[in-house]
Amino acid sequence: MKDFPYLTRLSSYSVHDGEEKGFDAHPFWNGKAMQTVEGKLWIRKYRVKEGATPASPLQILRNYGTALKAAGGTVFHSGVAQGPAFGELQDWKCVFGRFAKGGKELWVEVYSYESGEEYVLTAVEAQIMVQEVSSREMLDALTKHGFIALDIHFDTNKATILPE
Repeated sequence: MKDFPYLTRLSSYSVHDGEEKGFDAHPFWNGKAMQTVEGKLWIRKYRVKEGATPASPLQILRNYGTALKAAGGTVFHSGVAQGPAFGELQDWKCVFGRFAKGGKELWVEVYSYESGEEYVLTAVEAQIMVQEVSSREMLDALTKHGFIALDIHFDTNKATILPE
């Protein structure tokens, strides 16, 4: 699996898991509350390479916070997420931020666990969903034929809808 294309990873870590979705939603801290952002989603899980010394959670957060600022972005939070507004990330060490690249607005969340042995980067390139289903066309087909055939392909044993 490839890295997130807009931010590099720490050199002593490798990608060990993740996913990518053409369109999804994820909540990010915007400085006041959790805000759901829709668009292209990346999740990358990094693990320290065998024999390498893990970075501290603080070092991981500072690296990503500095990278966000260097990209002209804003860091909304860096440190321990405290308070119920952070939801399931409450009490986790995380950084939330937003930056623009090539006319695209990117929201980023990074949190570390296992004393820095692993960390997760979640990012969304904000965009509006492309509407593919038209109710008018469906109604016309239903009126004309009495039924509608939808051809939806799912990934094997998953709820992920495939592009085709």
